[in-house]
Amino acid sequence: MKNRLFIFLATLPTWSHGQDTVAVERNLVAPLTYASKNAWHLSALVPSLTYERRIGPLVTLVGEYAWGLVLANRVKVNTTSSGGPGPSYFPDFNIPDYRLTSKVSVGIRRYYDFERRVEQGRSIRYNSSGYVMLKVGYRFPPADWAGNVTFSPGLGPFLQGVWGLQRTYRKNFYINLAGGPVLWYPGISFGVDAAIGYTLPTSN
Repeated sequence: MKNRLFIFLATLPTWSHGQDTVAVERNLVAPLTYASKNAWHLSALVPSLTYERRIGPLVTLVGEYAWGLVLANRVKVNTTSSGGPGPSYFPDFNIPDYRLTSKVSVGIRRYYDFERRVEQGRSIRYNSSGYVMLKVGYRFPPADWAGNVTFSPGLGPFLQGVWGLQRTYRKNFYINLAGGPVLWYPGISFGVDAAIGYTLPTSN
C-alpha cells in the first residue's frame, strides 16, 4: 500500500503537467500572454517617436510625437471700392499647398489577438498584434502660419478612435498601419497613419 502511494505521489506532477498541456491544446485554457512592459518605436516614413508602457496584461499607455504634412488652403481677399462693404474672406481650394506641422498625442491601446498569434506559432514580440485605441492630441501650427490660411486636418486639439496593426520583425524592422475617425474643430474626418521604422531593443 505504501509503495502504491509513493508511486502515485511521484507521478502526480507529470500527470498534472500533461493535463495542462492537453487543456491548452484543446483551447480550454488560454495561453498566458502579456504586452511588452516597454516599447520604443522610431518611424522614418513619417518621422515620429512612439513609447508604449504596459498598464494591464493587454493594455498599454502610448505617447507619440510626430511630424507630418497638412493641406493648406490659401484664402483670397476680396477688396471693395471705398464706401462699400468691408473686405470679405473665402477659401480658395484651387491653389492647394502643403505645410509641415508636428503633433503630440497620448492614448490607451488594447491588443486583441495575442492569444491567437501565440496559438499559431507567431511572434508577439514588442506587441506585434492588432489593436484598438482611443487617443487625444494636439496639432501645432506650421512655423509660417498666417491668418489667411486654413488647414485640413485642422490645427489644435483632436480626438481619434483607431484600429491598427503593428509588427516588429527580424532585426527589429517595424511597421504600424492605423486609421480611424478624427474629431477636430470644426469638423470630423478620417485619419490614416503609416509608420515604417525601427523598434529600439529593450528588456521586458
